[in-house]
Amino acid sequence: MKRVLLALVVTVLFAGMASALPQCVSTDTLAIIIAQGGCEKQDKIFTNWSYTGGGTVTAADVGVNVIFATPASGIDTHGFTFTANDPATGVWTTSFTLGYTISVIQPSTFLITGAGDQLFFGSVLPVPNNTSAVITKTPGPTFNLNFTTQTGAATFAGVQSLTSLAVVTIPVSGPTTGLNFLASLEQSYTQTDTGIVPEPATTSLIGGALIGLGFLLRKRR
Repeated sequence: MKRVLLALVVTVLFAGMASALPQCVSTDTLAIIIAQGGCEKQDKIFTNWSYTGGGTVTAADVGVNVIFATPASGIDTHGFTFTANDPATGVWTTSFTLGYTISVIQPSTFLITGAGDQLFFGSVLPVPNNTSAVITKTPGPTFNLNFTTQTGAATFAGVQSLTSLAVVTIPVSGPTTGLNFLASLEQSYTQTDTGIVPEPATTSLIGGALIGLGFLLRKRR
């Protein structure tokens, strides 16, 4: 009986520290990721996905290319390039919103310390293109991007989790508005190794499990 109880405690502990989500792979579409509840890459999970608008570019038409790079020791970058794969146009021509939450799987010595976003308009850039985007990281920066300022990047105090919400506005094309569209959106996150495992959550979890085990053993006696 004691062994069974101990196994239960260990199971509870590790259930709070690991993710059971599928791996993020570049063959996925946004519809696949939303349907499976998110995905994970290395020591990060991406959950709470949402996508609205987009016109003919549905979630099934949004390609998700996974970014992974290690530019320096103790630092790496994860993220995605979202591409409109609508067979009719190959680009977004209708406003849309895209959001998700990125979290470092605990326990971990890494914190998310930076974010970078970029709009892509393709190899041929018609002028004007009045597409714009307000991309908010909570907690973190807000990027206001458009045809003139296509890239935003910032560093901030390290966090274990943040939510990204991109609100992309694409005006209706016409003689006065120009040809308005967006080919793809790139979003990446830098994480830094602090060398310190956050203790409060882990300690509370272990303490609660041990208290529960002690109570069950006393009850059995």
